[in-house]
Amino acid sequence: MLSLNSLPAGTVFVGPPSSPSKLRSQSSVVQGGVQAEDFAADETQLIAGGSILVSGALAVATAGRRKRTQRIARRQSSAAVSQASSADLEDGLTLESDLGIDYSKLRDLLCAKEFKAADAETRSLLIKMSGEEAVKRGWIYWAEVRRIPEKDMSTLEGLWQFCSDGRFGFAQQHKIWKKQRGQFDKFALEVSWFTDTWTNRNWPDEFVYTMEAPVGHLPLTNCIRGAQVLQELLDHPAVASKKAVAVQKTTSPAAESSDEKPQRRSALSMLARGPPCSSISSSACLTGATWSASLHTPRASQSVAVPVFA
Repeated sequence: MLSLNSLPAGTVFVGPPSSPSKLRSQSSVVQGGVQAEDFAADETQLIAGGSILVSGALAVATAGRRKRTQRIARRQSSAAVSQASSADLEDGLTLESDLGIDYSKLRDLLCAKEFKAADAETRSLLIKMSGEEAVKRGWIYWAEVRRIPEKDMSTLEGLWQFCSDGRFGFAQQHKIWKKQRGQFDKFALEVSWFTDTWTNRNWPDEFVYTMEAPVGHLPLTNCIRGAQVLQELLDHPAVASKKAVAVQKTTSPAAESSDEKPQRRSALSMLARGPPCSSISSSACLTGATWSASLHTPRASQSVAVPVFA
């Protein structure tokens, strides 16, 4: 059997690429000061280099597949969260109604964060909740709000709070109303219905229908003929009994610039601060120009119809 030791001097050994380990296990053969082991080591390095390149390409391909998988997983997760939210809402907040009203449309709009459509649906539901006469005329009297069953109002309020993480709803507005001592101009500034003193937004497009809106911005209530309807909604037992969730506020610039502390004023002084009737456009949805002298004591002026955006 031929061995490396029996080869004559000067013989160069060329081994197969697949057997570098065998080369290292044999005796060295010297030719011009270069050993066969060095040749095998160089060959091994070449093979290792090729392996590194292949491994790198595989790593890049794997990373690309991983990113695509993550994107798909995120989309599936978002869809699952949306479905879970709707399911959790059905389980945690039963859509109860003493009037037989279906609140599933409002639930779906709020879960999808379609706040503009949800606001319109809320107005429609409030009219239905207020009775047949309100449905016929298309808007409600302040006195009709008191007849809305607590169970129905609680369902409506619960949907707004749940789907906005406590940011919107009548309970948040009730908290701000009390903080501002029932002064409509101060309230409207804080919830950003006013952009400046007695300067209202035009309904509906100038209002904010995203989660970036100030706390209590939604739902909207028309106060163009007074704030009686708003007052009754905020004082409804189902609203007043709910605790408003503490959330981070995004105060409107107008509210931030006002350093004046809320003070009680007479009805005449509040009316005096309102804009002249000629300056109110037909598209204006909120103004305090016809503020009532008392929101708690029934008087003749309170028999005037006050619509909820219709």
